[in-house]
Amino acid sequence: SKFSNTRERGQLMIMFAFGVVAMIGCVAMVVDLGMFMTTRRNYQKIADTCASVGAQSATPAGRATSCITTNNIPDGATVNVPPSKGVYQGNNEYVEVLIDRNVPTVFMRVLGIQNVPIGVRAVAWSKRNLDFGVMGLQPGVDAVRSASSRSRGPFPPGEPGSALGSPM
Repeated sequence: SKFSNTRERGQLMIMFAFGVVAMIGCVAMVVDLGMFMTTRRNYQKIADTCASVGAQSATPAGRATSCITTNNIPDGATVNVPPSKGVYQGNNEYVEVLIDRNVPTVFMRVLGIQNVPIGVRAVAWSKRNLDFGVMGLQPGVDAVRSASSRSRGPFPPGEPGSALGSPM
């Protein structure tokens, strides 16, 4: 009976060792997957931002590329004007930013997995109206005329229709 009791204790030790190894493996997988999800989310934010910045610029490809470089993405990024795939393919009003990079693993190296590819895509559009007007309002200077009043000349300050409006 003493012999069988010792044998059972040894089995418990082996089961405990396997359990600890399995638990450490699960924690390692959760840490690596969490890092990959965080990295993917950060790359998506960068792609979204750079596509928007490029779409709002007069030189979309150059500005988006500059944005990518500023955000420390030295390689693995592509800027396409117009987009190379998707619904807006061939439309010059849209800017596409692709980031495809290999992210190094931490704990998965034990299993022989050195890198995991992560890819994100963002497409942005900005209606750029280049028509603009400037109006300066300075007291004593009439800045607004109606089409019917052009023959009469500018409105005197304080009259209805003038830039300064009616006196209170």
